[in-house]
Amino acid sequence: MKLVKRKNYTNLVIDLRNNFGGDAASGNKLLSFFVEEKHYFNIEKKKGKIFKYSTAGSRFGGVLNLFLGHFAASRRMTFNRRKTKSHLKPNTRNKFEGRVFVLTNGFTASTASNSASLFKYKTKATLIGEETGGGENNLNAYYTAVVKLPYSKIKIKIPQYSIDLNLMKNTGSGVKPNIEMDYTIKDIRIKKDLEMEKVINLVKQKNKT
Repeated sequence: MKLVKRKNYTNLVIDLRNNFGGDAASGNKLLSFFVEEKHYFNIEKKKGKIFKYSTAGSRFGGVLNLFLGHFAASRRMTFNRRKTKSHLKPNTRNKFEGRVFVLTNGFTASTASNSASLFKYKTKATLIGEETGGGENNLNAYYTAVVKLPYSKIKIKIPQYSIDLNLMKNTGSGVKPNIEMDYTIKDIRIKKDLEMEKVINLVKQKNKT
């Protein structure tokens, strides 16, 4: 972002397509350069015995999570119900003042989906693409226990934490872009990038005015 500011760029594209997510702290760090004000959201761990019944590998991963997890993001494994608040704070020193375009599709999930939602509601960014696969306001996250069912031997993943972005009432939908793109079979076959084409057209239109 220091380089972006030094180069005096006026347009920035953040591509979250096919991004399955990752570290929440990294997502918040990125957002800090674009948000207008501090925003609080909730993290909750429900009480349960999932860890007791999870597979050996899953328990081992849980222990690693306990010692190596990002404590500031409330990733510490706990067996009791736990509620914490976290927040997103603007980075005014390297704040980007130009136009921001965020690209999304159905494979935008987890932290990437959270970021897309916060970009939409807490910044001046324009979202272009398809509805995200991840939720608009709520997310199951952090440590996920793997439980093996005793009779069928089917393995299922059960997230231990939930995040409420505190943006709106959860409706069960993903983040819907400001400008939605519809791909045809022909577009896919010739590998067109409708989102980037739209960004380029919008930038050209702005430059003409």
